[in-house]
Amino acid sequence: MKETRRRFGELVAKRRKYLGMTQAQVWDGGSGPSTKTLTQIEQGYGPDPGPGTLGKLDARLQWQPGSAARLLQGGEPIPLEVRPFSEHDLQQHSRLLYELDRVGVDGIAARGTPRTAEGTVLDSEAVEALIRILEHLPTKDSGDHRDPQR
Repeated sequence: MKETRRRFGELVAKRRKYLGMTQAQVWDGGSGPSTKTLTQIEQGYGPDPGPGTLGKLDARLQWQPGSAARLLQGGEPIPLEVRPFSEHDLQQHSRLLYELDRVGVDGIAARGTPRTAEGTVLDSEAVEALIRILEHLPTKDSGDHRDPQR
């Protein structure tokens, strides 16, 4: 049982790091296990996590329900499936990349945004808002580098 518990902790830590989350981000004000509990889990000591903690791990680590319990018993967690991109998603993505390139932005980051196997995910409304902002900025080649807030 000790080997299973060690493996459980290692895979929880691995998933957390894969998602780019700190222990505090997993806790997120109580929606996940406390940092103390998470430290115990990841280091393989302390009591076995109860059903509530296992459910919180599933939610915060983006696993299908029951995955943490299955992992604790020696099985494998099942990550939530990433929904396939729709035609609208692809068109929106292309528009955003065009606008970013047009104004000379090499990349963006979204703090606190969940990560998936594909990277950081911005919701559709956030992408639309970025596109609207970018459409009003001067191009990188225009020489007009005034503050757009003025």
